[in-house]
Amino acid sequence: MKEDNPSSRLPFNPSYEMFVLALAFISVINEILLLLPLNLPPEARQVVLGISALISLFLIVDGFYKVFRQRGRRRYFFEYYGWMTILGSIPGLHFLRLIQFWLAVRKLGDDERRRVKTIAENNRAQSILLLLTAVAIVVFEFSAAFVLEAEFQAAGANIVTAEDALWWAYVTVMTVGYGDKYPVTSGGRIVGTLLMAVGISLISVFTSFVTNWFRTSRHRRLQASTEPVAVTDTDDPRARLLVIQRLLDQQELAYQEATTELRNQLGEIEELLS
Repeated sequence: MKEDNPSSRLPFNPSYEMFVLALAFISVINEILLLLPLNLPPEARQVVLGISALISLFLIVDGFYKVFRQRGRRRYFFEYYGWMTILGSIPGLHFLRLIQFWLAVRKLGDDERRRVKTIAENNRAQSILLLLTAVAIVVFEFSAAFVLEAEFQAAGANIVTAEDALWWAYVTVMTVGYGDKYPVTSGGRIVGTLLMAVGISLISVFTSFVTNWFRTSRHRRLQASTEPVAVTDTDDPRARLLVIQRLLDQQELAYQEATTELRNQLGEIEELLS
């Protein structure tokens, strides 16, 4: 297949695209919430507007990047509805991003759909990280809005503006907790508890993702180093050195895999005993 043909390769990364679609969906929900006659404090509405503005900025950058990175740019723009990606980056039109993805997926053949499934399964850690990030954004936004609702008119409250709420939500979800802003009501503390739980989960998943990424990269390097070596002269010390180094890499990889398996079995036995 020709390399410049966008149908010869997927026009999107499945895991990343689901994250972008989640952001677009969040923005659509925010726009609906702002239109509803909800009795929210003005500062809470500012929180929703601020998050929507940040999502819009991200979608604008993402939309232009997607269109201009395509080698078959013209075909992607028209056949895969790339023009909807650009228009769907404009505030108020984010629903077009959802429609564009649905139309683009319908154009994929069976082989491309199988590739989407395979990529998503192989990049499970990345998918979980991006999914949890999208959930964290939702919790971050609504926590900031709800804590304002709970604290806005409370005696001794120090979270009374959108800036206060967003700053408190950020340091709480990052598990930093400077303590300069804190809830004084029961409702605000419940929101803080939920936000801290999400922050800990997000950091744990991110740490696991980075560890898995380094482990996978090392595993691939070790696999590449264990490929057969064509040695034409066995008396060549450099060739013998290369063979020995690769054999050592093989032994190291086998040792690491055996150690990991033994640790897993040890953990299972400890759970049974406890």
